[in-house]
Amino acid sequence: MSDITLGPVDKWSFSRLHAFEECPYRVYLSSVKKEKGPAYDDDPDHPLTRGNREHKNCEDFVGGKTDKTTKAMNKFKPELEMLKEDFDDGKLELEGDWAFDVDWQPTGWWDDNAWARIKLDVWKLVDPTTGKVIDYKTGKKFGNEVKHTQQAQLYMVGAFLKYPEVDLIETEFLYLDHGLRMNKSYKRDKLPLYLKKFTDRALKMTTCTDFKPKPTKMNCRWCDYGPENGTGACPYGVPLNG
Repeated sequence: MSDITLGPVDKWSFSRLHAFEECPYRVYLSSVKKEKGPAYDDDPDHPLTRGNREHKNCEDFVGGKTDKTTKAMNKFKPELEMLKEDFDDGKLELEGDWAFDVDWQPTGWWDDNAWARIKLDVWKLVDPTTGKVIDYKTGKKFGNEVKHTQQAQLYMVGAFLKYPEVDLIETEFLYLDHGLRMNKSYKRDKLPLYLKKFTDRALKMTTCTDFKPKPTKMNCRWCDYGPENGTGACPYGVPLNG
């Protein structure tokens, strides 16, 4: 696929792909026009700001930078303590930055040929043929099952490609606020199916040149550029009461 002509958005991640499939114009504003979104950092209670903070708290605890835990982390304190022991023993990779080119060959995160970018909270090689991805989540589990399952599938694709000796990938999402978890497992024979699915989806975005808007009340409600909770920079935004 190296001869494919990519468009102005030539790199993708799971979150960017999800945003594109909801509304291509949102990605155009953020990644082509470089339009600034709301200043979430100014609001410590905003879900994104809080989510980033809890992720950093978990990373620092497991990585041995602090012994402090938050109320949300305490729901999984035994698991986090076990991860901390594994990290001390050199068995974990924290905040992994995995990148692949358009042919799904591993490359550097900041390399010019980086096409797919997959960021992990925790990667663990359980044994020579089994790997595990752990992802911390704030917010709710219910209503996000489809989205989070697809995210787990992308982790699986990246792990099988990066570790050809591994035959089984386990994924575990820890929902910190509710003490819930979502576990999935995938055998290597599933790789071709999901590799094609993500390739087809991602090429639609990374070869796109028109970025047509998809304004709906639901899509616009939480858009960074929408009229309700965004900057209002999108001229196509639909207000909830519009």
